[in-house]
Amino acid sequence: MGKRRKELTGTGKGRKLEFARKALIILAFALLAYSCIRLGIYAYNIGKSESEVQQLKELIDGSEIMEYQDSQGESSSEDISSGDPFAALDLEEKLRAAMRAKYGSLTELNPDFAGWLTIEGTNVDYPVMYTPDDPQYYLHRAFDGSYSLSGTLFIDSRCSMDPGNIGTNTIIYGHRMSSGTMFGSFGLFYDNEDDYVREHHNVRFDTPDRPGSYIIFAVFLSQIYEEEDTDHFHYLDFIQAGSPEELEAYLAGVKELASYYDEDNEPDFGDEFLTLSTCSYHTEDGRLVLLAKRTGY
Repeated sequence: MGKRRKELTGTGKGRKLEFARKALIILAFALLAYSCIRLGIYAYNIGKSESEVQQLKELIDGSEIMEYQDSQGESSSEDISSGDPFAALDLEEKLRAAMRAKYGSLTELNPDFAGWLTIEGTNVDYPVMYTPDDPQYYLHRAFDGSYSLSGTLFIDSRCSMDPGNIGTNTIIYGHRMSSGTMFGSFGLFYDNEDDYVREHHNVRFDTPDRPGSYIIFAVFLSQIYEEEDTDHFHYLDFIQAGSPEELEAYLAGVKELASYYDEDNEPDFGDEFLTLSTCSYHTEDGRLVLLAKRTGY
């Protein structure tokens, strides 16, 4: 056998086969090394992004945040004597002052900061940005504007963040990262039983002007269609309910797609809700969407 191999390698054909074999081995090792490098870069970028978010969390100041449950927003002499810095303000002003104290450092660092989104019991705990003049600026940028593979959550430019003119629907976009960061955990809301959604349906979206508690009432798959398409439900085209009928028509479209729908928490005309949108791979330009109704402060 050894003699036979020696004879083959001594021929032109044998040398070519041996060269091809070695080339394939080298190529395999090169591809393996490339894959490892890519994975390493991916892991580094994700780790860097999460570390930066953690640093931002440490800048949030809750030292002077007080809870005001009095719906009348009346100040008492006890409030004043206790040194409450917001005692002379009505409820809305108190909440605004509290939020600005809490998130003031982040607003000073970056005026594009629009709020902080948290879904209890999940990895979602991130700042949210708003750049209406450059809608996708934070698609692949970190809070400080540097490159970031996972980007930063951001609000649809058509939405208003004016505290006196908040629309019916505030749309927030985020990447569905395979690491589970950003909106990477959203698949759990669709793939699991309804009990999973109910156990993780509490959402907070605080802005520098007001706190906000929300509850997830719908989960569905959809996709992005051409603007001229009139045969499908365009979930992103709904920003402001001009009438109860408009809201009812929108919710009817959601119900047709929903894998989960909580009618007990369905929004009424005049309510606000969030649309949390990320990619889905069930179809081309697919989207996975959570809707959360505002329930209070």
